[in-house]
Amino acid sequence: MYRHSLVVEILSARPKETTPTPIAELRVVIYSRLPYPRFKIRKILIDEISHLAWVFYSIRISIAMRKAICEISPSSSYPIELPYSKKMMIISGFEFNVKIIEDEAVEHIASSVFPIFNFLSNPKLYIDSVRATLSKFMSYPIYHAIFYDVYGRVKEEYNDWRIRNEVAPQSSGFTRSEYARGIPELSDFERWKKIFLESCGF
Repeated sequence: MYRHSLVVEILSARPKETTPTPIAELRVVIYSRLPYPRFKIRKILIDEISHLAWVFYSIRISIAMRKAICEISPSSSYPIELPYSKKMMIISGFEFNVKIIEDEAVEHIASSVFPIFNFLSNPKLYIDSVRATLSKFMSYPIYHAIFYDVYGRVKEEYNDWRIRNEVAPQSSGFTRSEYARGIPELSDFERWKKIFLESCGF
């Protein structure tokens, strides 16, 4: 099994003393049975990280107003805690075709695609559920977002389930209201995505 990931840090374009650095960290992880060509997986990861940033309207507004930029550090390391096995999986800022143990992938998926409190209450149940249906999670983009306070501590953390089931519906409502107000930078994803990718240096 192979792992592919991209991590983007959201930074203030004009930071003050009280501005967290980074403001937020956005991650996309994809698993696959077979390796991907570099440029194909790079495009997929960039598209998915753009969608993830768009979903959080505080980031969407900051990027559109040029108050925030994003940074990718391919050599940086980011830990992913696997609470059931009590292991730590380390991903880098950009990686592709990293061979991994299936058990680690299964636990990471299970802790991401279900409510985290449900998973922690009975991890084996959810791990077994993912293992039985693992094929449907191949090439599935797993989202994760962390927001920090001024002291660099985690202020809010969102796993894939929470992003898709709590944040995304609110984001859709925001998109509709901005469309009604005639503000394309906040309602037209493709237009906004160009600004976002420019801020990332793509």
